[in-house]
Amino acid sequence: MLLPVCPLLVLYSVLAGHLVEAERCFKLRTCLLIKISICSDWKRTIIFIHRNTTPSEYVFLRGGIDHARRPDCVRNNDPCHIPLRHIWTSRWGSKYSAWSQGDNYLDWYGAEQGQGTLPGATAGSPGTPAQGTPMIWTTHERYSRGRWCPPDDFGCRYIYRYDNLIAERDGVGYTPRNKWGYHYWMLDAMMDCSRTEGGWFYLKAYLAPENQWEPDIWQQGTCQRFSQPLPNSRNHMARCGMTNVFQWGQAFPCEIFPNDPHPALPDNY
Repeated sequence: MLLPVCPLLVLYSVLAGHLVEAERCFKLRTCLLIKISICSDWKRTIIFIHRNTTPSEYVFLRGGIDHARRPDCVRNNDPCHIPLRHIWTSRWGSKYSAWSQGDNYLDWYGAEQGQGTLPGATAGSPGTPAQGTPMIWTTHERYSRGRWCPPDDFGCRYIYRYDNLIAERDGVGYTPRNKWGYHYWMLDAMMDCSRTEGGWFYLKAYLAPENQWEPDIWQQGTCQRFSQPLPNSRNHMARCGMTNVFQWGQAFPCEIFPNDPHPALPDNY
């Protein structure tokens, strides 16, 4: 996928009418600033949040920049949101596949205008809207999605007894990036790190269909494998361009570390 190219700072000499070296232009005091733009800085960013769930529950991500840090953050004109591009389209029919369509920003507001919905159970019935940026349920073991099922739900366990679901392919299941266990919900996306605060951004999980925000925490100190102190916040603080691992409703333990190269970006990306 081709990423946006950063526009150059272009200086014209008013007297000469042609491009000149910036240093000479400033000495002549005849410069006209034509265009300046902050470079986009797209980096692969991975978020894991550990939250035990059942097959009827789903974890979404909300976040960006705290409204206290930037003024005038509102739904339709939001300097607090961070542009993103989902990497994995996943198998047609999965919840993640439906909800990731049209999801272009990490923000605090839930479904975006034009974001995909989960089709209704019957023809003509209303679909289920997204509640933010969708995440993928993952496990660290193959053939183990049955662990998602409640202990006494034998029907659920029967359905998944032969599963070989791969998170990146199927929108749920095993991924080699998960080193910790079951119920680690993952976002694997390209994010524009130029829209963060010095590489940091804020996030909270949101549980559906309960419509339950993750509770406030007090994030401070450092996370494992990353020595730089975290900015203090009632939200999780994540590092753009890296892998970030958090626990629902807890400041610690947390981990921040460089992305593992596997799995690599898909061929069509």
